[in-house]
Amino acid sequence: MNRTSLLSMALCLPVALSAATSIQGGERPARFQIVQPVRHLDVEAVTGLWNLVPLTGDKTCTLALNGMFVEGGFGVFLERCSIAAMAGVRAWRPTTQGFELLTADASVALAFRRTGVDSFASTDGALRLTRAPST
Repeated sequence: MNRTSLLSMALCLPVALSAATSIQGGERPARFQIVQPVRHLDVEAVTGLWNLVPLTGDKTCTLALNGMFVEGGFGVFLERCSIAAMAGVRAWRPTTQGFELLTADASVALAFRRTGVDSFASTDGALRLTRAPST
């Protein structure tokens, strides 16, 4: 063994002995809390063309949620939308349970939770969002 190897062993030996003594002496090693990162819904799970329908069924709205970043979130395009709550929507952002539609000042206009693979419901239960059929 060369001098560097012996020096490395000498530096590690007290730490190893201390750890072995603590474990043999019945002491439990310190517990560390593992903090899991907050997982938001994947952007790709939400992007695409959607039909928004109130539970009353009297109005409809077609919206395209895209993955292009805009100020405050991701882009939204509304088409043939007669739902009043959608008038000020300018962006969307994913959340842990679904996504939120945002106004120009970044306040939440509507929040949605995932109810199925291709379906969401507004958190107030008034609106249903389903993926539009591709043409």
